[in-house]
Amino acid sequence: MIEYDEIENKMILKLVYYGPALSGKTTNLLLLHDLLEKEGRGDLTVLDTKDDRTRTSGMRTLIEDGIEKVKSGETTLEELIRVIGPQTKHERQCDNCNRTIGAKFVFCPYCETFKQNFCRQCMIPLEEDWNICPLCGLSKFNGHNNDEIGEGG
Repeated sequence: MIEYDEIENKMILKLVYYGPALSGKTTNLLLLHDLLEKEGRGDLTVLDTKDDRTRTSGMRTLIEDGIEKVKSGETTLEELIRVIGPQTKHERQCDNCNRTIGAKFVFCPYCETFKQNFCRQCMIPLEEDWNICPLCGLSKFNGHNNDEIGEGG
């Protein structure tokens, strides 16, 4: 974001350089700043925060932005949910009513639909095209664990 301060006749650039912690982002910016000619170069301010610096600078998540758009009437809650989908690996959409439910739920608490394709050993829902349970290795065809019967069995 760039602002121009007419009173002080200077440009203010707010830069958010997002990435993993301790990966050299700040060091790179400091080095680049030092390479600039001193004449005409402005001050460099680095925020030293314990939390996520991007959040400190005002960045909003997709969900936060979507909620604001729902509140202002620019979109609907249904559209927001459709776009962002389940937010964790612990959620899935019910095949019948399309509502977000726990990934391990065999029954939908909203429409009471039974998930037909689930692991008989650990009870997690399975995708239709999966041949084995990704957690315990139980084959959906013969009920054996792949460790017991060998690969591809």
